Amino acid sequence: MLTVLTELLVLQVLTDQQRGFNGAGLTDPKQLMAAISQSQPNTIILVPELLQLFLSFVSLGWQAPSSFEFIAVGGSKVAPALIANAHAAGLPVFQGYGLSECASVVSLCGRKTGENKAAGQVLSHVQVSLEDNQVVVRGNCFLGYLDEPESWYPIEVRTGDIATITEGVVDILGRSSNLIINSFGRNISPEWVESELLASNVFKQAVVVGDAKPFLGALLVPVDPAMDEADIKTHLAVVNEKLPEYARVKAFIKLTTELSRESGHLTSNGRPRRKQLNHDFMHAIGAMYERELY
Repeated sequence: MLTVLTELLVLQVLTDQQRGFNGAGLTDPKQLMAAISQSQPNTIILVPELLQLFLSFVSLGWQAPSSFEFIAVGGSKVAPALIANAHAAGLPVFQGYGLSECASVVSLCGRKTGENKAAGQVLSHVQVSLEDNQVVVRGNCFLGYLDEPESWYPIEVRTGDIATITEGVVDILGRSSNLIINSFGRNISPEWVESELLASNVFKQAVVVGDAKPFLGALLVPVDPAMDEADIKTHLAVVNEKLPEYARVKAFIKLTTELSRESGHLTSNGRPRRKQLNHDFMHAIGAMYERELY
C-alpha cells in the first residue's frame, strides 16, 4: 500500500512587535528590516516614507533580499528622484496608484524598460478621467460606506486627487483639499514640493506651508539632528534648483522633535494633518514669515 505523506506548510504571520510596529506607528525600524531579511519576500507594498527608510538602511550597508521581484510604492506623491535612487540601489521599485474605494489598484507601472513613468498606466478594468483636474474613476467601485445609504452602489469615485493623464499614464500631483494658493493666485500642491525635499535624503520629515503668502515655507526635520540652519539653507538651495520659482521653499522652521501620530500631527499612514499643524505652529509660522518679509 502506497503511503502518501503530506507536509503542511504553516504560514506564520508576524505580530506588530515582530515587524517593529506599535499599532500603525513604526517604532523599531531595525526590527522591520530584520523581519524582511528573515522572511525573504518576493514582493512588498510601501508608502514613500518606508521606501526612503529602505534607502537609508541600504546606505548603511543593509542588503535587500535577493528574493525581491516587485516592490510597489504608492499612497502619496512619489518624487522621481526617489524612484531613481531606489533603482540605483538595485531595488525593483514600481510606482502605482489606487484607493480602497476602487478595490484598489487603478494604475501601475510595468516591468518593461521605460514603463516606470509617474504612477503608471491605467489598468483595463477601470476608466479614469479628469474633471477640474481631479481624478474620477469608474468601474470596479466599492459598494459604499457602512450606515451611509446615500453612498451605496456608486457608479464613479471622485478621488480628490489632482493629476494629469498623458496617453493613459497617470501622474498624481497632490490632493485638491491640500492645495496652497499663494498671494499671487498660484495653485501649488504641497505634496509635490514635499516629495522633492524628502527625496534629497537630507530631510526626514517636511511639511510645506504658504497659503495666501508670497512664497512657500516649510517645517523641516533633518535626518541629522545636528544640522545647523546654514547647512539646511545650502541643501534647500539644491532642492529649489529642481523647482520652478513659485514652488521654491524660501523660509523654514527646523523642528527638534519629529512629528508623530501621538502628537496629532500625522495620520495613521504618516500623512501630515495640515489643519492641526497650521494651528499648533501658527505663531512660529507667522514669525517665520515676518522675519523673511520684514
